[in-house]
Amino acid sequence: MHKQKRIHDLTFTKFSGPSLPVFVKNIMEVRGHAVETTKRLYPRNTPEILINLAKPIQGEMTGRRAVIEGGIIQGSKTAFVEAWHPEYCHFISIRFTPNGYYKFLGISQKSFTNHVIQLADVIDKDLERLLQTLQKTPETKRRFRIVADWIKKAGGKTDPGSILVSDFIIKLLSQNPGLSVKQLTDKTGYTRKHLVDRFKEEVGLTIKEYQKIYRIYRVLKYVDAADHISWAQLAYKFGFYDQSHFIRNFKRYTGFTPSAYLNSRSESPKQAV
Repeated sequence: MHKQKRIHDLTFTKFSGPSLPVFVKNIMEVRGHAVETTKRLYPRNTPEILINLAKPIQGEMTGRRAVIEGGIIQGSKTAFVEAWHPEYCHFISIRFTPNGYYKFLGISQKSFTNHVIQLADVIDKDLERLLQTLQKTPETKRRFRIVADWIKKAGGKTDPGSILVSDFIIKLLSQNPGLSVKQLTDKTGYTRKHLVDRFKEEVGLTIKEYQKIYRIYRVLKYVDAADHISWAQLAYKFGFYDQSHFIRNFKRYTGFTPSAYLNSRSESPKQAV
């Protein structure tokens, strides 16, 4: 299934559906001329592989600078990301589920958290050929099929359909984000240590970090779709202790106060990442 939207001179095309492995949320292609303000905020926390088909993109996460030229892989993040795009952009983002790297690569996600790693250092299987083929392919739908086929071939030894401890926890938290670790251990039957260790191995975050990030992610989805915002009501709606607690967490994971985030959103296209 393809969805496309155009914002200013950028075209965002999203591909999702049953033809993708279960550990991939979607594939997004961004193409066109960037807005004048090239410094962009990406407050979403999606682990992803980014394949750049144009000039290098400069980025920064938790004080670390990175250059995206070719392909990079980045894990879960406990802080916001900034990016400086070239005038003309063309990149493809493979967005994973929270424990998708673990299923895809068969290795711990802890080493990816808050890091941007060159894709060739993790996966070198047909990578150069993939980049050349994508650059020569004029149709977006065909590029999506090429990327989807590469994902299926490049995966590790882990059974992508296997049910992990983190799958169960993520499902429980999606139903009730406020569950405590004790409540989760009671529901799973695991010891606290085993549950916490397994979750961090498979997701790259502690359960509490995941809860905080997931809560802010839900806030951002709500804010981006809303016409009118009451921050006090929003703090209550999403289970924060009070408005100051909400503001502290919001700033930590987006880099902005709530009001500054709204201002930044009005000055540039809504983030599609």
